[in-house]
Amino acid sequence: MEKTDSIADINDSCTGCKLCETVCPHSAITFSDDEEGFWQPIVADDQCTNCGLCRKKCPALLKEPVGQHAPVDVYGGWNQDQLTHQKSSSGGVFSLLAQAVLEQDGLVYGAVFKDDWTVKHIRATSPEEVARMRGAKYIQSDCTVYSQIAADLKQGRKVLFSGTPCQVAALRSYLDGKVEQEQLLCLDFVCNSVNSPLLFTLYCRHQEHRANAKIAAINFRDTNIRNTTCIKSGLSFTFDNGAVHKKDIYSDPFRSAHMLHYFIRKACYDCPFAQSGRYGDLTIADFWGVPPQHLHKDGVSLILVNTETGQAYFEVIKDKLSYFPSSFETAAKGNPCLGHPMGGMKTWQQHGRDRINELIREDNLSELFDVFLRGNIVKRTAFLCKFLLDRTNYLRSLLMSKANK
Repeated sequence: MEKTDSIADINDSCTGCKLCETVCPHSAITFSDDEEGFWQPIVADDQCTNCGLCRKKCPALLKEPVGQHAPVDVYGGWNQDQLTHQKSSSGGVFSLLAQAVLEQDGLVYGAVFKDDWTVKHIRATSPEEVARMRGAKYIQSDCTVYSQIAADLKQGRKVLFSGTPCQVAALRSYLDGKVEQEQLLCLDFVCNSVNSPLLFTLYCRHQEHRANAKIAAINFRDTNIRNTTCIKSGLSFTFDNGAVHKKDIYSDPFRSAHMLHYFIRKACYDCPFAQSGRYGDLTIADFWGVPPQHLHKDGVSLILVNTETGQAYFEVIKDKLSYFPSSFETAAKGNPCLGHPMGGMKTWQQHGRDRINELIREDNLSELFDVFLRGNIVKRTAFLCKFLLDRTNYLRSLLMSKANK
């Protein structure tokens, strides 16, 4: 029997949130890596009853979004605790929200690196566990915590869930009609795209081979690597022999592949969640285009307050923030994914993707990371333009800041 109501034909629309695997009442859905290392749903025909629940709950296929809100207030700011601020991706707002929830005997769900440097969502009950969630991770997180969150909410626990917009939308869809959400705080972020876990695993292997050592720590937003906008922007590897690899976004092969959107999940090119309607009670991001009088060397967070729950938690943490009001228009200028997706894969991106796939099949990591992603003409041209634009905007900001003093 043809499974017309199953998720089997979702193809490039799949975001990899894995909600369908959780909701299937017959355990007919599992996930497997495709050639590029992205998770794709596999439907077992002998177990599927064609009930259609997977499609009804899939956030990418929802005709009527669940829990979507336009921002009410917009702020920029940073955590007043200097050490936490420096260890965070931008302004350290997540840490304050997590602390507020833990102080109410609550639970925090977020993404962490595993021992093999893949990324997974876990449940945290202590500040030490939350500390592992701090910092950007540009690889898709394995998120299978939806039913655990539902169980915690049913027990009356307060819960903070932090994830990509599609993951937050998946959680909202899962809980809809199942569990009351008064105790839930959802935090999404302005997501540009997610990279292939396979590509990053290969990059880690390549770096370990070059260093002749095992990776001990990874930091996607190293405080000591900056570009001309004074935003933490470098990728660093620390190895168990003391060696260190540090590159900014313009020269690191993996980060540059991400900047050019060569090997991101295909659904990200036309992401339905890249818009002003948010699924999180709060939305955070780097405040690109921050007004010059509010520049901070350790980064500034953009904060969108989208719901009453979000407003209540902002009131709880605001005394520990240095913050200022802003507008959605200002926020969207520096974060275009607040208004629209990137708009389909371009021809040159497809060519880059094809070449990456070819080199992966050949297991030619040296050619992939040391030659192709480091030196192709498209990357050089794009990064030169980006560098010049960043430099111009930064110098203009400094001049305006001095003129206002």
